[in-house]
Order: sequence, then C-alpha cells, then structure tokens
Amino acid sequence: MATYTQDKPINYREVYFTHVALRKSHGNPTYNDIQHLYKQVKANAASLPSTLGGGQHGHLGLTTNAMTYARIASTPYVRPTAPAPLGPNNSGTIA
Repeated sequence: MATYTQDKPINYREVYFTHVALRKSHGNPTYNDIQHLYKQVKANAASLPSTLGGGQHGHLGLTTNAMTYARIASTPYVRPTAPAPLGPNNSGTIA
C-alpha cells in the first residue's frame, strides 16, 4: 500500500480500486453492460477504506440505497452531509 508524501498524494484509484479502468460500452448499452459496470463501481467503492457503516464494506453505502446496504451490514451507512476538507488550506489540495 502506498504512503502519503508531502510532494505526491496517494492515487486512490491505482492503490485501492479493484477495477482501475471500468469496462467501456460501445454503441447503445445493454442491460448486461450496465449491470457489469454497476458491479465494477460497487467493487471499487467497497475497496476504499472507511469507518462509515461499521467499516467493513468501505464506501459501498455510496453506491447502494439504505435498504440494500442494511441487508449486508448491521450498522447503517450514514452519508456525510458535506465532504471534509482535503488539505490544510481547505481548498481540496495540499499546499
């Protein structure tokens, strides 16, 4: 697992995501195309570490509704109302 350095932040996509590149659909997508993409997105969300929803399923709660998430976890995933600042200057970047 990569570590954070002041001059190079973590590339979460490359470090954590199960599917770094999502499968592309050419032309009109079919139901199977959309279902496959949705499964990839859920796997990526679940692979990100999080303490929300009990901490066992990463950020899977962002990609599912509350009832679906309740079927797999006993602790509800409460979505943050506003994202926390990412950097010390509160601009989303590290100064």
